[in-house]
Amino acid sequence: MDLVDVPASTRQLDEHEHLDVPHRLIAAPRPLEVGQVVVLRDLDGRHRWAAVDRLRFTETDTVYEMQLGHPMPLERAVEVGAYESRRMARPFVRVPDVHRMLDGMRDQRARARAIAPPAMQSMGAKNEAARISSTLSTCRAQPSISPHCSIATV
Repeated sequence: MDLVDVPASTRQLDEHEHLDVPHRLIAAPRPLEVGQVVVLRDLDGRHRWAAVDRLRFTETDTVYEMQLGHPMPLERAVEVGAYESRRMARPFVRVPDVHRMLDGMRDQRARARAIAPPAMQSMGAKNEAARISSTLSTCRAQPSISPHCSIATV
């Protein structure tokens, strides 16, 4: 039996008897077929039965129309084989994942700034580019008076 992750909470699923979900939004080991019974796992990690009633096709995706069944405990999902051939991770990202990623990027930027040369810390990138351009012009015009003329020969 296939385990299918859906991007909906337990509360959202409890409010409905049917679910229409595009294939691109679920983590399923293979395409689903009409009449197939699956185990759904929601964003809260809860499991329930579902049966594929109908398929609809759009230009870019397959939409599964599923009838939702009763919730089941994890032990029952394991008993029916929902976790036997699990290869795919969830295809969607949760808000805490995005926050962790942004925090990591912020930390990486702070570390890069901490090890940057003093000239780069005191000036913006635009000002630094203008300074280098000015140095290159001075080196070309009067190579003997500029201490940074090695830049022009590189």
